[in-house]
Amino acid sequence: MADLTTTRSARLAAAGLLILTLLVGAGNLWASWDETRSVQHAAASSCRFFADLAPLPITTSPATGKASLLGVKIVSDSRLAWRGLGCPGSLPPPAPSFAQWAKYYRLPYR
Repeated sequence: MADLTTTRSARLAAAGLLILTLLVGAGNLWASWDETRSVQHAAASSCRFFADLAPLPITTSPATGKASLLGVKIVSDSRLAWRGLGCPGSLPPPAPSFAQWAKYYRLPYR
């Protein structure tokens, strides 16, 4: 009779561990799905943001007659980030003023 009780206890322990493993696996699956959805949402938001900045023209300062390096870098980096994220659709062509100043500062502009 002792052998039957031990076997039953072992079966109950194995079933309990199986149920615990399934619960942990389901929780992991849910957390991974939620994280993936969050990252996809953030990437889509970034794509829209960078697409809004990419076609902006560059203005020059009346005092110096030159464009701000920071302004040119912002547009250039936005265009690079949009491509790097693999955003869907096509990027608008660069503004002629941006292309001019990007060449001047030797920054990527296409």
